[in-house]
Amino acid sequence: KVPALLRQVFIGVVYVGVVLAIIGHISGMDVTPVLATTSVVSLVLGLALQQPLSNLFAGLILHFDKPFQEGDWVLVNGKEGRIEDMGWRSTRLSTFSGDILVLPNNLLISAEIQNFSAPQRKTARNIELIVSPHIPPYLLSQWVQEEVERLGLP
Repeated sequence: KVPALLRQVFIGVVYVGVVLAIIGHISGMDVTPVLATTSVVSLVLGLALQQPLSNLFAGLILHFDKPFQEGDWVLVNGKEGRIEDMGWRSTRLSTFSGDILVLPNNLLISAEIQNFSAPQRKTARNIELIVSPHIPPYLLSQWVQEEVERLGLP
């Protein structure tokens, strides 16, 4: 399945090429200088938009490679959370504390990613809790269960 953005860019390039060809054919005008100017403008835009384009192509690579999907728990460069949204520019993680962490896609391409949800969704976690010895065990158990449910863990 070809992403919609890539399809739209391709259609736009084809339309511009067809329009230039028609203008050149009807008017008898040489469209080569227009194409040369277009290439210079493309070079300037390419240099100016280097970072966003890097994120865009990284998003395309992530889309086709699928190292993770929405809902997966991942660890990326020491940051852990659930994949909430995968866009063309960035990927959003929801952390254990409920914060949203936005990671640029070009960072994800070069990062070491540990996917806790693949190949199986079942995972185990060791979490150390330091609690007062005066807290009754049933309250501690109830609190842990509420936190597990809040995080949406199985």
